[in-house]
Amino acid sequence: MGLPETSVREARVRVQSAIEHAGGEFPLGRIAINLAPANIPKYGSGFDLPVAMSLMVAAEQIEAQSIHGWMFLGELALDGRLRGVKGLLSAAQAAQTRGIKNILIPKENMKEAAWLKNMNVYPAEHLAEVIHHFIGVKDKQLSPMQTVVESVEDIFPVDLSDIRGHQFIKRGLEIMAAGGHHILLSGGPGTGKTMLAKSIPSILPRLNDAERFEVAQIRSLVSNTFEPNQLVRPFRAPHHSCSSAGLIGGGVGIARPGEVTLAHHGVLFLDELTEFHRRTLEVLRQPLESGQVVLARSRHHVSFPASFQIVGAMNPCPCGYLGDPRRSCVCGQHQIKAYQSCLSGPLLDRIDLFAGVPPVSIQMLTQNDHVETSVVVRKRVEAARDFMRQRDQINVNAQLQFKDLQSHEHIDAEAYKVFVAYAERFQLGGRSSLKILRMARTIADLALSQRINMSHIREAFAYRMESSGLQSQLTGLK
Repeated sequence: MGLPETSVREARVRVQSAIEHAGGEFPLGRIAINLAPANIPKYGSGFDLPVAMSLMVAAEQIEAQSIHGWMFLGELALDGRLRGVKGLLSAAQAAQTRGIKNILIPKENMKEAAWLKNMNVYPAEHLAEVIHHFIGVKDKQLSPMQTVVESVEDIFPVDLSDIRGHQFIKRGLEIMAAGGHHILLSGGPGTGKTMLAKSIPSILPRLNDAERFEVAQIRSLVSNTFEPNQLVRPFRAPHHSCSSAGLIGGGVGIARPGEVTLAHHGVLFLDELTEFHRRTLEVLRQPLESGQVVLARSRHHVSFPASFQIVGAMNPCPCGYLGDPRRSCVCGQHQIKAYQSCLSGPLLDRIDLFAGVPPVSIQMLTQNDHVETSVVVRKRVEAARDFMRQRDQINVNAQLQFKDLQSHEHIDAEAYKVFVAYAERFQLGGRSSLKILRMARTIADLALSQRINMSHIREAFAYRMESSGLQSQLTGLK
């Protein structure tokens, strides 16, 4: 009892069979198992092992004192084998805050258990091994594993050197990576939007230890198979048929993390952006501002981290050739407006950089000139991030507020006058103005400049307002 869902209720069969196969005696009579607190729904098969151990203690087959200060987590097969479960890292972290130092887990969870510091982690393969350990059978005592995190080699599908041309956009990607900004790419079919987006992880800074643990926790929540090579900056690219719940999180019963949480500390790439349902895209507005998702349900509220960078890619019109110098667009004004109508003004206002992606000539595609690699760009991005932390004690400039950026320590007086003049000319709102100042601060950081000058302001406005005609294509949405 205690609001168990189906997989928890079925534990009565798994636990009884597992105890009998492990050589224990299942107690006869009516057994009541209370999963407290009773008002919180219980999900998952990870309760199997703790229920089995509780029964063994209640039947006086194991001494209660021997399991004091232990946490048990694992699913039981009918023959007593232990199976891996989801959410090990979060459960272990909660146990650690309660002073529990010893944790017993299935061997299938060993890879993620390597992340648990200051805990004694005991992996087991069968319930019989667990019973022998706690009844003190000699030569059958379990040993704690070494909690050492494996190093991860950076392997990226696309390097910036694989992309010919698009220097203006590559510079925009560098600014985006350094400052934690969002970008929207617009161009016809085959111009390289997807390839440019896939190159972004190769120029992002490596995760620090705290960020890697958060990424590991999220992976642990959604998958039983935990691989160290997943612990780089995430790059999530959901299909445009993705639902609101799939994008933001939720589901029947317990709320599960969505794509925005799986992209935490990484990139959420929305290819064919205009093909997404408008209501689906609108759910992105709140997490883009707050960096988290709060899901309110009748029985519980859940908060998931969602600090990600969004990369959108879209065609300018249904045929894809609006503004293409080589081919004529065959779409009518009504078709173009209907095609772009899924992108609301408030959503576009949350995007920092806009970049049109023009077609590249065959001569440029086949030339063998030296092209800057992602390694070189990443070094500049990491240097800019270090510069930010030393100056303002922040991770990215996307976290800065107006009061910080308006000070004379951040911006020259002449540059601020130019900024105000441009903002009034383009009739920018508060959010758009703040994003331009943030971008200018990032551009200055890439140049290792303490102050924002006029060239930084002008470059920021170029990406916000004058990016290869993208804004003129979206005039109907203003």
